[in-house]
Amino acid sequence: MIRGITTKWMLGVLLCLALPLMGFAWFARASVTAKRADEVVRFHLLGTAADLSNRLYADLLQRQQDVAVLASIPTVHWFAANDSGEDRETFREQVERVLNGMVAVSGVYSRIFVLDRAGDVVAWNTESGDGHRLTQEQIEVGDSLFYGKDDWFQDCLKNDFAVIDFHRPGFVPPDAKPSEIFHVGFASSIDPVLINAESPGVVVAFMDWTH
Repeated sequence: MIRGITTKWMLGVLLCLALPLMGFAWFARASVTAKRADEVVRFHLLGTAADLSNRLYADLLQRQQDVAVLASIPTVHWFAANDSGEDRETFREQVERVLNGMVAVSGVYSRIFVLDRAGDVVAWNTESGDGHRLTQEQIEVGDSLFYGKDDWFQDCLKNDFAVIDFHRPGFVPPDAKPSEIFHVGFASSIDPVLINAESPGVVVAFMDWTH
């Protein structure tokens, strides 16, 4: 039993001081814990966002390089620049083989077109990514496509590269799956052979949203 007034007073003072300190300590600990939790979550989200951004940038750079490589091939340049139907048919198989090869190697493109400077499609891939030949209807659809009036086409001729959001490209059949309807296109102007010469056309590769 506590008898001394001094002892009682000291205990009272300690209780008066200890209780607020204990409350503050609990609050501080909870706040620090919550803050640390927020920081951990924020750090994780920032890391995930940075990783996703890097992956998207790498994918975009890869797609840009793909069409740029095709646009730099002399045969592709000649094919787009030469408006003689007979001469084009002589080398059509060779150009198709190049486009089919890019479709197979990349594993993401559904269609790749070579356009002349007017915007007419003059060559296209004839095989899918798994090596199967496209149907005759899918192959012949290239003859009906024209992009000369599209802003992205003119922008690509002017600035060498363009990224396009196609909500429903002309080559997609009416009964296509929803995932096959929406496409993203990557276009590169074809390299001119002579210095200061104008580009003879554009190479554009289409990738559906499943990729």
